[in-house]
Amino acid sequence: MSIEQLYKKFKIDPHKYMEGVILGDYSLIPVSPQVDLSCGGGIREGSLVIVSGHEKLGKSTFCLQAAANAQNMDDGITRKIYYFDVENKLLKRDLEGIHNLTIDENFVVLGSSETGPISAEKFFQMAENIVTNERHAIIIFDSFSMLLTQKELDYEFSEGRQRPDVPAYTSIFCKKMSQLIRPSKCTMFGINHVYTSQGAGVSYLSESGGKKIQYAGNYKFRLVSKKPIEEDGSQVGNKVTFMCMYHPSDSGSGEKEKLEFDHRFGYGIDDVNDYLELAQIYQIIKKSGAWYKFEDKQFQGKGKLRTAMIEEPETFKQIQERVLAYIQ
Repeated sequence: MSIEQLYKKFKIDPHKYMEGVILGDYSLIPVSPQVDLSCGGGIREGSLVIVSGHEKLGKSTFCLQAAANAQNMDDGITRKIYYFDVENKLLKRDLEGIHNLTIDENFVVLGSSETGPISAEKFFQMAENIVTNERHAIIIFDSFSMLLTQKELDYEFSEGRQRPDVPAYTSIFCKKMSQLIRPSKCTMFGINHVYTSQGAGVSYLSESGGKKIQYAGNYKFRLVSKKPIEEDGSQVGNKVTFMCMYHPSDSGSGEKEKLEFDHRFGYGIDDVNDYLELAQIYQIIKKSGAWYKFEDKQFQGKGKLRTAMIEEPETFKQIQERVLAYIQ
């Protein structure tokens, strides 16, 4: 059998694969300047992204903000968002708290209801169907950690101990998706929980979902800790410390740097503040005491500076362009 006959039998077109996948044009999805700096400029579409961390650190916000930014990319592509609400915790306020997120027919939430829970197998089948039939879709699993197989859903407590097999199912699913999402240019976010384990008298961090999903992932972000952001005596958000554990252009050597992004209540990931902090680092904005100066404009206090940037988009655009000139 000739090589051409083999290609035909197995429905392989190496030339198309080379042009469409290897040499294909993939957009970068921005999250915020600090996050983008950590991973080579943004998240390349057609990737599997693992977002992990302890509870209440902003993992869902991270994924929703990336999805909202993908919706608003200026490339003429409509990106449909599928949010798999595995934990049944998504609230109206969570969606309203993400700036630029459009809730319409292109934003779909899938989760269990009074008719019954959805098994891990069904969630995975739905995701595979989306990836094989659509292009440029954004899929969010919130979370891998809370998936239940059909066997576990059918469990009778009188039967005794049930052996959990979700990690094995999730690993197989992620390995399969890693081969499918790149050609379809779909992007998948999987949220994973981190917990502290004890072994031989030593505490260490473990992640749910199975170890093999780490190999299937193209990007891995771990949210580490948070501290409150206060303005005028009230908490307005959290400053979240995170690490980009790896990304496609990562050499794999060296200690991972800890960076920060601001999760602002009612806004999401605060890209405005990110730009302002970078502008100070690069001396685009000069700070003297409580005063901030950009060219001939002065602002008293960080809160007033941020408000002014929202109210004066042209001024903020000038700052953005100068910051991007440094980091791109």
